[in-house]
Order: sequence, then C-alpha cells, then structure tokens
Amino acid sequence: MAIVGDKLWLWSHVAGSYNKAGYQLPGLSHMSAAEGARHMGLRNAVMVKFADRPQPPFDGEAASLRSLDRTVWSVVGDSTSSVVNVQTDLDAVMELASRFPNIGAAVMDDFKPERVPLETVRNIRDALHTAPRPLDLWIVVYFHLLNEKYRLFIELCDVVTVWTWQAEWLPDLEKNLQKIEAITNGAKRIMLGCYMYDFGNKRPITQSQMQTQCEQGLMWLRQRRIHGMIFVSSSICDLNLDAVHWTRSWIQRVAPLEIN
Repeated sequence: MAIVGDKLWLWSHVAGSYNKAGYQLPGLSHMSAAEGARHMGLRNAVMVKFADRPQPPFDGEAASLRSLDRTVWSVVGDSTSSVVNVQTDLDAVMELASRFPNIGAAVMDDFKPERVPLETVRNIRDALHTAPRPLDLWIVVYFHLLNEKYRLFIELCDVVTVWTWQAEWLPDLEKNLQKIEAITNGAKRIMLGCYMYDFGNKRPITQSQMQTQCEQGLMWLRQRRIHGMIFVSSSICDLNLDAVHWTRSWIQRVAPLEIN
C-alpha cells in the first residue's frame, strides 16, 4: 500500500542558487539539496540546474542524494540556464544513472516550445527510453502558458509537472487541472508543483495559499488524478518562511497516511 510520503518531492538546486536571483527573499540561503530534503522530511528530490549550476560531472551532488529513495535530474535547466549543452547534460545524467540507482528520470525545466525544438525533445526521450536502464522524461509546464502548442511536446514525455506561477491564480487550480487532463487524455502522470514562496510576485506566500495547494493536492492524490506533489525549493528551506514551516508540519502529518 502506497503512502502519501512516497508521492512527495523536493525541488532542489545547488546551495545558495537564489541568493543573487532578485526574488527579494528574506536573507541568504546556505542549504544544500540533501539538507533540504532532510529538513522537510522528504525522501524524493528533483535536482535542477539553476543559472547554469551545477555543471557536469554531477557526481558530488548525486553522492549527497544517494540516501534518498528517488531522484530526478535536469537535462534542461531553468530559464536563466543555457540550452546549448543539452546533449552534454543528457549524456552526463544517463552515465550518472548507471551508477546511482535512485536516479529514475530527467526533467526539462521552464519549458517553452520555442526554447527546445520538438526534434530535440524527441531525441532526449528516445535516448532516455533506450538507455541500458531506461529513464522517464519529465516536463515543467506553467498553467498560464499552456496552450495547444504544448500538446506535441507533452506527448513525448512520461510525466507532466504543472505549476501556478503567481499565488493569486491558485483559485483556478481545479479549472487548470481539468485543462491539462484534457490535453493528456489520461495518458500521462501529472505532478502538482507547489511553491512555498510567491516567486512570480517576489513576496512570501500566505499560509492560506499554501494550505490551498497542499489540501487540493492531497485530495487529488487520493482521487488518483495526480501522481505526486513537488515543493519548491531546497534553496528557501532555511529562510524562516512561515509557508515553509507550515508545509514541513503538514508533510510530517500526512506523509504516513495510506493512499487507498
């Protein structure tokens, strides 16, 4: 029997990734991905390149996350990272996965159709699926950008992670989930991205807004409409944010619950 904790993930970066990003965070973070996962009580992590860090080889980061149940690695980093070296990162992640069995997938962050051509995505998918130990391909899709242009790209992916960039849009979660369900036609695993800081507006997210995401996600998990939830990110877990404290307590409470 699966439990809620099996379905919860931490979005992760190199320590201090947001310190110069201009998000108006309340201080400097020094927490690593592994430390963030331990702090939040999470056993799964998504390690993502931010502002072109980390660079391959990724052995140090992978070793630090070895104790986690499952990890995912970016082959396309955030929007401030170059997409010139996609093949280099892909090769590095596949080689890494041959030595670290908890790596099960690769992810394309901040995805836009004009950022990575369809043929490149197809090549990434094919390489991952035909590796000696096949890996899944995940994609990041923002609800406010979602349109028909994404359909062909989503069809090439195994997991679709969906995100609400500005906290005032959270009341539209149900409507937006229905939209992605219609595009995927039940053929893809959907993961709900949950921000613990309102990066779109560069301000803290309220406890009420955090609770909306978490309780909605838990209900959808139990209904099997989504496959998991991802909390953003390791790089804010040590900044004394109310939403982080609340989410940590919520995770401790719900992680042991069975999913019927």
